[in-house]
Amino acid sequence: MRAGTRALDSAPLDTRILRRRALGWAGETQLAINVKIFSGNSNRPLAQAICQSINLELGRCTVSAFPDGETFVKIEENVRGQDTYVIQSSGRRATST
Repeated sequence: MRAGTRALDSAPLDTRILRRRALGWAGETQLAINVKIFSGNSNRPLAQAICQSINLELGRCTVSAFPDGETFVKIEENVRGQDTYVIQSSGRRATST
């Protein structure tokens, strides 16, 4: 890990860096977009707000549960060569409804 960086799971999402990567700005020249953001089931409105703030479309994916309660995620886009982020809480629900 480089100096001044923290593990992704313990650090808040730095929208300034993400915005720079998503928009691909280098001075006045716009580069290719190389960021994909996907949402799990825990907080889709947060993922949508992040995407809206950096002018990026939310990635397409399907999230479902196996009969044993494990989660299945199907990414419905090509993410090869992309910086890919999944916005998802890692905590369990207090109640299952």
